[in-house]
Amino acid sequence: TRCSRDWSSDVCSSDLDAQLSPDGKTVLYQRTTTDLAKNKRHSEVWSVPAAGGTPKAFLSSDKNDTTARWSPDGTKVAFLSTREAGSQVWIANADGSGAKRVSNIAGGAQPPLVWSPDGTMVAFVADVYPDCADNACNQKKMDEADANPVKAHVLTRLFYRHWDEWRDGLRHHVFVQPVAGGAAKDVTPGDFDSPPTQQEDGGVVFSRDSKSVLFVSNREGNDKEAWTTNNDVFMVPVAGGAAKKLTTNPASDLQPTLTKDGASLIVRAQRRPGFESDRFWLDVYTLATGAKRTVFTTPDLSVGDYALSPDGATI
Repeated sequence: TRCSRDWSSDVCSSDLDAQLSPDGKTVLYQRTTTDLAKNKRHSEVWSVPAAGGTPKAFLSSDKNDTTARWSPDGTKVAFLSTREAGSQVWIANADGSGAKRVSNIAGGAQPPLVWSPDGTMVAFVADVYPDCADNACNQKKMDEADANPVKAHVLTRLFYRHWDEWRDGLRHHVFVQPVAGGAAKDVTPGDFDSPPTQQEDGGVVFSRDSKSVLFVSNREGNDKEAWTTNNDVFMVPVAGGAAKKLTTNPASDLQPTLTKDGASLIVRAQRRPGFESDRFWLDVYTLATGAKRTVFTTPDLSVGDYALSPDGATI
């Protein structure tokens, strides 16, 4: 059932977020119901056989369960849930049982949710105050903001809002969370959004050896950030450290994907700096040399999305 314009539909499937299991047998998807009387929506994760069959609840609670992602070996599922401490990262078994919270991040975990190839870590995005060095500092500032009876937006700099999202001194940062539990690591500290606001989809990926995280960020500075489109792809060790810029394009580079051998980086890239509606091309960087080539030049069409074939030889 699709959502109608007046949201009178009981079940909304406008964003199914379908995820195929590594063995190709099961599809997980997001099911959201709307309770008009209570003015609330409720999200669950459901499963259905890929060959067809009866859908059933896979992850269900009185809170919201979303963003389910299979582990590389198909034995676990990571997901975001508001069951405890706001939105946090949870891990469940392949049948949906044994769900356990593994993160405790101030402000809550946000998509994207990405597994490392070795299955020991997940990466996600969270909002932080850039001058805070740890989770406790962020929690303190967020608690103070919640307790403050004044709810005005105090605008002292750009970027203060993007589309319908206010950015009151907060930044998107990428965190790496051990699946076994423990503290999440902020691997993109500083006064930058990583990924840029409302460019989160496909904005984070692990290296093939699980030793680094690749992410999209605009690091032109506060005086230019509100109108520049110079998003670039960076790489940083999962343990933290200096981020290395991988793309040299002065326009927007998004949606990084590594080839199966990890030697090349594919990005959707624009050509004209500052022009948000520019055509998207497919550029491939050889990481060892930095050499770039474009692999989709005709016909004259913009690349909206892409994926690698299972053998990694075709886009």
